[in-house]
Amino acid sequence: MNRAENVKAFVVHQRQYRETSSIVEFFTEHGLLSAVCRGVYGSGKAAGRLRGTLQPFGELSLSWFGRGELKTVRQVETISTAPNLSYSVLYSGLYLNELLLRLAPSSEHENGLYLLYKNTLQDLAALASDSVDINSLVEAILRRFEIQLLEDLGFAIDFQREWGEHTSINEELHYSFDSGHGFTRCCAEAAGNRLRSIPGWVIMRIREADFSDARVRRYAKQVVREALAPHLGDRPLRTRELYS
Repeated sequence: MNRAENVKAFVVHQRQYRETSSIVEFFTEHGLLSAVCRGVYGSGKAAGRLRGTLQPFGELSLSWFGRGELKTVRQVETISTAPNLSYSVLYSGLYLNELLLRLAPSSEHENGLYLLYKNTLQDLAALASDSVDINSLVEAILRRFEIQLLEDLGFAIDFQREWGEHTSINEELHYSFDSGHGFTRCCAEAAGNRLRSIPGWVIMRIREADFSDARVRRYAKQVVREALAPHLGDRPLRTRELYS
């Protein structure tokens, strides 16, 4: 595609390019897009407005042109301003951005992830910063996003059945999890792998997106990290190192 007009997008990453420009990674309604945005670091009012526009978490309308992988921004306008996020919520939003930067498809694809990302940001922004249970609420939102992200990318976790079997997960049994095979039955005393001996009732709660129990949140975090690991490679996520 040589050009596009009024594409909905979010900024997920940017870095300075030459003296006055930025290379911006946009997450658009069609996937990831890399583009040069000129005049970002100028000294005039227009540059200041542009820097204010190119902030994460605000929805933008983007017009661009270019033949190669790196496009050029022709125009960018604000659709909705970025919400004011508290500390833990802010880092969770940055974590979403890093996941998309590493895993989302390019802008040549139709993108079902866009609405998922937008709705997840809205869920995070809706959390009250003084909520007593904000960390558990944030965890639940992130787990739902990660599980749906894996499904949309074609790597869905089967929380319904044992691997290689047509047998449904039994809430009274225990299971181990492997990213390549899913859940397999094991004994309650299984040791070694940190994802062995997961109670069946926990798996069923994760499937139902019920993260009200701390044990469910803990196991869900481990399962999802194991499932994401093969697709993220050896390079660690910076946001996990900053906020964990």
